[in-house]
Amino acid sequence: MVIATVALYLLAGLVVAQLLRKRASSEAAAGSAGTFLVRALLWPAFAAWLAPVATQSSDDESRIRAAEGALASALKALGGALGDGLTLEMRRVEALGKATRAAAAKKAELDRLLTAPEHDTAKLESELARLQTAGDQSQVSAILAQRLAHVYKLEKVRAQTAADLDRALARAGELATRLTLLRYDSPSRTGVAATAQQLTQSIDELCSVLTEVQAS
Repeated sequence: MVIATVALYLLAGLVVAQLLRKRASSEAAAGSAGTFLVRALLWPAFAAWLAPVATQSSDDESRIRAAEGALASALKALGGALGDGLTLEMRRVEALGKATRAAAAKKAELDRLLTAPEHDTAKLESELARLQTAGDQSQVSAILAQRLAHVYKLEKVRAQTAADLDRALARAGELATRLTLLRYDSPSRTGVAATAQQLTQSIDELCSVLTEVQAS
């Protein structure tokens, strides 16, 4: 019984350690064999690092599905009222789904990187302050300052990605409501179709912004 419990503990430790290693951007950043062993043996202390990103990713997926669903429903209802499937506009909704998921994936990846121990800004700032106070002459403090600057840039990219994703999802919700209003508020069927097509062109702009974010 004891042997089985120990075996299960060690197996869970290996799984957690391997997941943490995969989160690193490279094998060098993943840490040494000693780091892997420590994480495997003391995995309960490290397992919590895995939870926040998974929750955030799931939350983003729920928001994306809600935005897709609202837009698709509004277009379907409007198309039904017009006797027109608005095919091009539905394809734009699919494109928006792909673009927002790509942005959410980038955001989740940055979250994983920024929660890794080697990117802990508090520890890096503390170490830099210690070296500077000690009058470091080996240029290590200068290198550490550069590293901190890189981490700050990662944080900035993550914040911009999150802001652009939030803006795109908010705009998608607003557009869905506007299309619903259009179905009831316009007397001209021809005018409604033209306006709907004009409105959904803004989806292309959202996709373009998100694609630029993904490429940056």
